Amino acid sequence: MRTMAITTTLIIIVIFILLFYILLKVTKIIFKLAFILLIIVFGIIVVSPPMFDRIKCEVKGGEFIKETLTCNEKTKDYSKSCIDKIDCEGECIVKDENSISGLCSKYRIVRECGKYIIRDKVVKQILC
Repeated sequence: MRTMAITTTLIIIVIFILLFYILLKVTKIIFKLAFILLIIVFGIIVVSPPMFDRIKCEVKGGEFIKETLTCNEKTKDYSKSCIDKIDCEGECIVKDENSISGLCSKYRIVRECGKYIIRDKVVKQILC
């Protein structure tokens, strides 16, 4: 009877040690995977910040400008009436060089060639 109790106790101890060993191995695998994922994410952020910046910009609804690596953010006052740039977050776009009022631009930076904008009460054409 006593040997059976010792055998049962030893079997329980061996099972406990095996479970602990398996848990330790699984934990190491999880830590390795987490470390690899961290390296990949860190690599994307550090190695290619323009890609990360582009994603952040597009998520905010902006337009990423590759040439300058900047985000051209959308304005909150798009299509509001204006008579000068000071009335808008972006530019005040007019129809032609004789216009005295226009509408606020969709983006902070107007990149369309040939458009007319008003700055300091002077109409200027965007040249490219």
